[in-house]
Amino acid sequence: MVQRYVFDKIADDRLKIYVVWGPFKERETEADARIAAQFVPDPRAIHFWTPSTAVGDLFKAPLKPLGLGDLSAWDSFLVFAPETRWQDVAPTPAHFLHRHVEGKKLNGARLFDMVNALLPQVKAKR
Repeated sequence: MVQRYVFDKIADDRLKIYVVWGPFKERETEADARIAAQFVPDPRAIHFWTPSTAVGDLFKAPLKPLGLGDLSAWDSFLVFAPETRWQDVAPTPAHFLHRHVEGKKLNGARLFDMVNALLPQVKAKR
């Protein structure tokens, strides 16, 4: 979804996507992540592997008031404004999509719109 709806349509080197792969429900392995990473080959994507759900859990607090509830930020897209910086706690994203949140379901066109809105001066291909 990221490759097709974002990278293929937005040719801007300022755009970076950090992809965090991990053992969702303890099923996936690092080898699985390496295979899946091939579906996001763009050099602007930076891939990470984590052996736990800690990264998704870091975003529970910032996303709770935005509608995540008590879910972990797993199977989700978090979109940050260019000026966003990490401090002592995980930052609140400008936008997010999540597999299990009504009104925030994963959707490529919607993800494109969210990312493109943060880079308005770029003429993206629709």
